[in-house]
Amino acid sequence: MSAGRLTGTGQNYVGGRWVPSSSGDTFTRRCPLDHCTLGAYADANDADVDSAVASATAAAPAWGSLAASERAAVLHRIAGIIERHASELAETMTHEEGKRLSESAGETTYAVSLLRYFAGYILASEGSIVPGSERGVINLYRRRPLGPVALVTPWNFPLLVPMRKMAPALAFGNTVVWKPASDAPETAVLLVRLLDEEAEIPAGVVNLVTGRGSVTGESLVRHSGLKAVSFTGSTAVGRRVQRGGFDRSDPIRVQTEMGGKNVLIVTDDADVPFAAKVALDGVMKGSGQRCTATGVALVQEAVLDAFLAQVGQGVRALRVGPGADPQSDVTPLVSREQLERAEEIINASVDMGLLRVAEASVPTTRGWYIAPALMSGATREMPVWSSEIFAPVLPVASYRTDAEAIECANSLPYGLSASIVTPSIARALRFVDTIEAGVVKVNQETGSSEPNFPFGGWKGSGYGPMEQGPAAVHFYTEEQTVHLVPGPAPSMREA
Repeated sequence: MSAGRLTGTGQNYVGGRWVPSSSGDTFTRRCPLDHCTLGAYADANDADVDSAVASATAAAPAWGSLAASERAAVLHRIAGIIERHASELAETMTHEEGKRLSESAGETTYAVSLLRYFAGYILASEGSIVPGSERGVINLYRRRPLGPVALVTPWNFPLLVPMRKMAPALAFGNTVVWKPASDAPETAVLLVRLLDEEAEIPAGVVNLVTGRGSVTGESLVRHSGLKAVSFTGSTAVGRRVQRGGFDRSDPIRVQTEMGGKNVLIVTDDADVPFAAKVALDGVMKGSGQRCTATGVALVQEAVLDAFLAQVGQGVRALRVGPGADPQSDVTPLVSREQLERAEEIINASVDMGLLRVAEASVPTTRGWYIAPALMSGATREMPVWSSEIFAPVLPVASYRTDAEAIECANSLPYGLSASIVTPSIARALRFVDTIEAGVVKVNQETGSSEPNFPFGGWKGSGYGPMEQGPAAVHFYTEEQTVHLVPGPAPSMREA
């Protein structure tokens, strides 16, 4: 990335201005590749959150009352800014989070699509006139914005997930206070700086506070001035966000997109080379650090050996290196803490009998690298079975019958994404009808999504309305029913 554009200068963005944290405290973030310091970021406290919420609250009435076409124009301007600065944003994401540059570039494209989608969505009908039981009464319902909302976003998609929340929030007339993950603040600060310079957004409509989840995030969730909190992150933290939204005198609307342990089922009639590619794509993209990554493969006994051989060959051929290198297939993990956590889960499972079938070579240079690996013999007792590894490691277990595979998959505490590889329409439909997951794929990897489709999970993977697509309106607006009786016409004398 270009020198001088590092934007982490220890400030929050509140009310259309960059301001230092009232605490005076900052935190630093290190690059996952060479461990260099990226910048200093404001460690926002309660007073900073108070100021950001007050700013969003003051801006809400005017923003919410704008014509939909005016808000759509702002979303199109934001989309244009991201398009113009796509290379800079992609380089920043790769530098701070570690992912391949091509994946970061794809993230900018997806963010633009989200903004364009919701800019168009709000120009369609947003309510209906409904027949009633009385003559002369006009009955209708419409949707109104909530007001100021908090957006708490993760490090693994530092642009896509924020736009998945911000685009509909702004489109439907809400103002936002955005807290990015402390492991990926640079992309957020850069984006907001670009918006400040080019987007012409009214002051207070978009506010940014950076800091630790245990301080800044908790302060946001507790704040009485917010109308809703949309969170994406771990299940443990998501549960705390839910409790924080409910355990108050004025419960607020809460949306949580949390963890995933996404199952890929490979049937005995599957094309094994194709299934191996689906598995590799599902677990290796983003270095396995996606909530929709393939977390475990259930393979029918008749094709288990062939599947392991094919995937093992693919794993050994993977090239591990920096995200900016176009030859890299897999890149470093985001932090030392994430690396140590993944290694702990894997090593504990190996001690319980998990077998290493194949590994890729890892550079000896600095970087939080973990060897991409294929593991076999996974059982329900092992940590790799039910824990999110968040690394390019695929545990495999075998099964005998389709019913057994579904039962195994549904026994997991998560229900975000699931996939099956089979040429049989009958088997695929049984899978779709019985699997407990919010996103279901047939002959596709467990990851990926599209802006115009609802996205979210069941069980420990999500709570509240889904994100994206037409589902987003249910979280960011509230319905209002109106019964309107026209008043009597003025008399001739009054006229």
